[in-house]
Order: sequence, then structure tokens, then C-alpha cells
Amino acid sequence: MKDILTVFFKEMRRFFTDRRTLAALFLPGIVIFVFYTILGRIISDQIVSANAAPKETEIIVAYTENFGSKEEPELVMQIEAGILLADKSNTIKKEKIAPTDVTEFKDKVKNEEIDLLVVYSDDFEERLNQEGATENSVSLFYNAEDSVSSYVYSLASSLISVCYNNYFVNIVDNEYQEPNLSEGNYITTQMLSFVFPMVTIALLFSTILTICPESIAGEKERGTIASLLLTPVKRSHIALGKILALSATACASGAISFLGILLSLPELFGGDINFFSVFTPGAVVVLFFLVVTALFLFVTMGLFVSAYAKTIKEANAYLSPLMIVFMILAIVPAVIDMSNIGFAFVPILDLVVSMNLILTGAASAVLVPFVAVTIVMNVVLSSLFIFLITKIFGNENVMFSR
Repeated sequence: MKDILTVFFKEMRRFFTDRRTLAALFLPGIVIFVFYTILGRIISDQIVSANAAPKETEIIVAYTENFGSKEEPELVMQIEAGILLADKSNTIKKEKIAPTDVTEFKDKVKNEEIDLLVVYSDDFEERLNQEGATENSVSLFYNAEDSVSSYVYSLASSLISVCYNNYFVNIVDNEYQEPNLSEGNYITTQMLSFVFPMVTIALLFSTILTICPESIAGEKERGTIASLLLTPVKRSHIALGKILALSATACASGAISFLGILLSLPELFGGDINFFSVFTPGAVVVLFFLVVTALFLFVTMGLFVSAYAKTIKEANAYLSPLMIVFMILAIVPAVIDMSNIGFAFVPILDLVVSMNLILTGAASAVLVPFVAVTIVMNVVLSSLFIFLITKIFGNENVMFSR
């Protein structure tokens, strides 16, 4: 028992006197707590902001003129009162339309020209108290990709039961009428633009943590790098060969990960994502180039660290904190608007913002230059790391130190 305790205290002393080992033991738990706390607050804020009442906004509500009885429908009056009660800086514009114009105004809802369309059955309000009025119905139509339209629809839905009884909602001739006229959902899109970049970067960089430290630092640790460098092959060619091999491996792994993320997203969001409306062919191509150039940057960065480190453990010690930094950068655009072109020159952050802009359907005038600068920055930084790796391969002190 004495011998066991001696070894035990020796190992404990080694663990608790090595700052790097202490960080490896306790830092992940602290980081996870901080990261998930921030993550939870961001998600909560996203949901709250998506459901928040608009401010200083003109809200347009259209309704069919066949409702009967009063000069203005009870529901429309209550919607106006609710909007102004939530925030008096808003204004509401009401449009009375003919039932024959419903199709035209549904298109206006899709195009975000109006916020809510209310369609009544003939003499709706006059027939509310009639027995056997089984065809009495009111239908609400909105655009779920627009936060204002979503808010007005939610308000109207909550007010119908206050205003009316003896009616059907969004059921005409025994057929259900889908209230959402858009292909997507505002809250889902916002959550997707937040989750997708974070998960993508985590998966891509985890590939680098798997393959890069062993590639050069591992050969140093085993002593095989010396034999390789003494061959009549230029050291720069050896470095480039390793870069190309690991880039090809990482791209294959990244392509599978990227495809897996894309295909799993509809299930992740409970089927609320119309895959082909969010990931159009153009969006998939742009995302693919972003992922490939980002992977190339990650590979060259990982190999630079591996070439500089003496052992696999040291290489992992340098690379692991970068994972934490990248994950933090991945959640920053959810808090701050970073669509300004200046952020495209900030490595990694530019990748996150580019993905965010693609998924939220940003205007081409903002999206195209931002993505172009991001791709160029990835290529330039990768080239810089390649240059530094070839320089390290020519440095005897670094390559032969153990």
C-alpha cells in the first residue's frame, strides 16, 4: 500500500504542478459551462425577438368586404387595438377588398407587400348567431418568413375567439386552408442561420484535430522525420506532399460531413425547413466553395502547428484552444450584425457571417462581395501557412528538436 500511495502522490504532484495539464483537466468543463450558458441565452433571445411586437412599423391588414353587418369587422378593429396597445409608434393600414381579389392579395402576402389577409365567408358576422350556419368561416393568411407578418397572425389568432363564436378557422368547404403562404419560417430560418455555421465549423475542425497533429509532430516524436528529410527530395516538396495528402483527406471527410449536415437539417428542425427553398443550387455551390477553402485553411493551419510542435501532445495543446475560439466566433453573429464588408477580412468570423447571410437570404449586393472576400481571404491565409510550413521544414532546430 505504501508503494501504491507513493506512486499515487507522485502522479498527483505531476498533474497539479503542470499548468498545461491543469488547463487540459479543468478548462473544458469551465468552457462548456460558459459556452452553453451563452448559447442558451442567445437561443432564448432569438425566440423572444422573433415574437416581439414591431416598433415604428406600418402594418397592412387586408380583409374581404363580404363580412356583413358593420362598417368594419370586429376582428380587424381588435387587431388594430392590439397592435397599438403593444407599441403606439406603429401605424396600421386597413384595405377592404373584393372576394374575387383574394388570389391577388395572397401573392401580395407572399411578396411581403401586406402583413395579413383576412378572408370571410359571405355575411360572416350576420350569420354568427344563426343556428345551423355550418359554412360560416374566417381564414387568415400570412408570411411566416416575415417577422411582422408572423406577429400580426399570432395576434389575430389569439383574438378570434374573443370576437366571434359559431365559426370555422381556415376551413372552407370542409377543406383546410394553409395560413402560411411562404415556403419557410422566420424563427426556423433564424435558428438555422445560427446552428448551421456552428455545427459545420465544429465538424470541420474536429477533422483537423484528428489528422494534423500526428502528420508531422508524430513523425518527430517517433524519429522517422529525420530519415524522411535526409532523402534526396527537396524539403519543400515533402511539405507540399503532406499538405496535398491531408487536404485531399480532409476534403473527403468534409464533403461527407457537409452532406450529412444538409440532409439532417429538415429532421433536426422537425420538418419546418423547406430544403429546396433554403438550399437552392446556387446556395449549395457557394457553401461548398466556402467549406472547401475553409478546410484548406484549417489543414494548413493544423500542419503549421504540427510542424512547429515537438510532440503530438504539444500540437493538440496548441490546436484544442483554437476550437474553443472558433466556436465562440460562430455564435457572435447571432448577437451582433456583422454584414458590413469590413468583417469579411476577419478570419473564421468571415466564414460564419457568410453562411449566416446565405441562409437568411441576404441581398446580393451584400452577399456577393462578402462571400468573395471570404473565399479570397481563406486562399491567401492558406498560402501564407504553406509558405511558413516550407520555411519550418528548412529549419534544422525546429525539425530535429525532440
